[in-house]
Amino acid sequence: MPISFGPIVAGPYTGTYNALAIGFTVDGFRWGYEYKEQVIQETDLFGETIIDAIYRGMNARMSYRSQVYNANNVAPISPWGGAGVVLTAAAPIARSARALAKAFVLTAVANTPAAAAPASLTAALSLLAAGTNTELLFDSKAREIPVTLQLYPYESAVNDTLVVATLT
Repeated sequence: MPISFGPIVAGPYTGTYNALAIGFTVDGFRWGYEYKEQVIQETDLFGETIIDAIYRGMNARMSYRSQVYNANNVAPISPWGGAGVVLTAAAPIARSARALAKAFVLTAVANTPAAAAPASLTAALSLLAAGTNTELLFDSKAREIPVTLQLYPYESAVNDTLVVATLT
């Protein structure tokens, strides 16, 4: 009986944020998501045994570390008014993240195994994730720009479907 390893998929992707090229990254792009649920437990009959759960949605993030230090890559880490800026008269506190969110798109490099698994990922609404601790190293080493984007849900082309990203 032959050993079956299944398909192994590898291959680089190019990325854009707000239609601007991200450039090359350290270790590519990581898409993480977490389904939310209300766990039904602590009942008088079954104690703390989990007996069911109610689906309550999902949250998704995209993270990467760019090694290209330019305006295209600094923009995602300072969405609220520029690096080091807390507020301005034109950009006060209490603005909506969705209003500032930008499109994030990944495209597989042609002729690699990744070219169809998926060929692309599009998140129409993404913004620096709340609580992200962004650190820039000022040193003689190559600078990395760590980015973690929150992917906000939007209505897809399919009726009554809410998505955080579309994979094709």
